[in-house]
Amino acid sequence: MQHSQSILVPDPKKQLSTEQISKLEMSDFEAKKGFTDEDYVLLSLDTLQTGALIERAQRDSAGAGTTFLGTNRDGFNGKQVTSLAYEAYEDMAMQGMRDLVVKVRDQWDVCSVVIAHKLGDCPVGQTSGVIAISS
Repeated sequence: MQHSQSILVPDPKKQLSTEQISKLEMSDFEAKKGFTDEDYVLLSLDTLQTGALIERAQRDSAGAGTTFLGTNRDGFNGKQVTSLAYEAYEDMAMQGMRDLVVKVRDQWDVCSVVIAHKLGDCPVGQTSGVIAISS
């Protein structure tokens, strides 16, 4: 199975379709030392497919995997929340996620690191962030 390194959600002013967005790859950006072909970062306007992201991190060479799922809760500081809208400066966000991958690899012997975050509207109960690591 081949793994691409990342997908970027471009500037919304460019008005690319979801299909076009899903085809943008890491080659559009400078690769960082320590970020390998086994790693993957994603910003997505679509609902995060947690099962697929976890599967992307799994490796036959790994004896363990751990996953963090960030979800939107229904309240904050005593106020009801129904949805959150996430925005990002995509280039900076992608670089920040790649930097986190490099920090993980510098500190631990891991097989794969996957980090994903939702952009746009995200209702209560929906996953807004995923971190999956195999080692």
